[in-house]
Order: sequence, then structure tokens, then C-alpha cells
Amino acid sequence: MRSPLTINGICGWAISADWFQAQITSVVPDAKVQTFYPQYPDSLDEARQFISTHPANLWIGYSLGSLWLLRYAHLISPASSLALLSPVFGFTQEMRRGGKIRTVQLNYIIRNLQRKPDDLQSVLEFLKETGIDPQHAEFELSISPEVLVRGLCFLRDHSFNSEIRNPYFSAVGEQDHLIDCKSLKREIPDLVIVPGTGHHPLPLLKALAKSFV
Repeated sequence: MRSPLTINGICGWAISADWFQAQITSVVPDAKVQTFYPQYPDSLDEARQFISTHPANLWIGYSLGSLWLLRYAHLISPASSLALLSPVFGFTQEMRRGGKIRTVQLNYIIRNLQRKPDDLQSVLEFLKETGIDPQHAEFELSISPEVLVRGLCFLRDHSFNSEIRNPYFSAVGEQDHLIDCKSLKREIPDLVIVPGTGHHPLPLLKALAKSFV
């Protein structure tokens, strides 16, 4: 497999940049990988600043990062390729864009984080739905409660309804608890559905790596 020269990875919700970088590097060890956790995912200025100062051959957006990538893809060079892992075209069930989680569930986590920012139990339970073990030695829950709230509000309040200019690859787990792969297939005809896996990014990254061959 011939790796791209440079890769930018946009993290999923509550996923640290260091952990996501390690996941990408484990699959494409020869690439130069930079990862980014949006502090203000709804901020055009933050997105423009990162994109303008970090050009890359390949941009990988995972979960929340995929919605961020879709929202700001018009700022990325058309020469770059995009990869959407566990793509979010609309995260909540009410949006009818493939998301399974209900708005009331997101609001519950948001309220908990706002009222008791030191109590991260609702975050840990959410991570278990992704198939990520927050107790694993290599995983660290390092995102501040304020940033976590902004991320959930971004997922709750935004969907993507435009066309993607750049060439892109997309993959989702067949057993994803947060995204309905069959509904998403109607949005993305070329969607790769990875059997026997859920929302965890590693199997999706491996599917992406196979597309390089």
C-alpha cells in the first residue's frame, strides 16, 4: 500500500487527537499524520485557520469529524481527497439522515455536563456505544466539559445537505449503534459497509487503507 504523504484527521466526539493519531498511524505508518479536535466546531474562523495552515493530501473525518469535514470541505483544496468514517449527514434520529440517536438523548448528556462537569459517567456510557473502551490504557478522556458540550450541540443542530466537491471515500460499520448503515447507503451509494464492526474507527481505517491498494 502506498501511503499519502500527509494526512489530517478530524476527531470524533470525546476522542483525543493523540489517540486518533495513533489509530491512523497504526494503519498507515509511513504517512505524516496531524490530528485536530475542533474546540469550536461551529466556528468558520477556527476551521479556516486550521485548514489554511495544515494542507494535506488526505483528510479523514471520523464521526463528528466527518460532519465538520463536510461542513468545511469548500475550504479544502480540490486536489485533496476526503475520507468519511462513520459519516454523519445528520446525527439525530429526527433528521432522518441515517442517525440513530434521539435529540432527547443528546440533550440529556448536555444537561449533565453543564450541571455536573466533573461527572463524566454519561460520556463514558456514550463511548461504550462506539465500541471504544474508555478504560483502555492507551485511551485518555482529555476533552474539557465545555468543549464536549459544544460538540454535542454541533451534532444536534447541524446536518449536511450539499454536494461534496472533493473525491471522497466513505465507510461505516455494519453494526454501528449510532448510524443506520442502510439509511446512509441511500445518501452515499458508494458507501463501504464493513461487516462485523461498529463505530470504532480502526476497522474503518483498515477499509480505507485497502482502497489505496
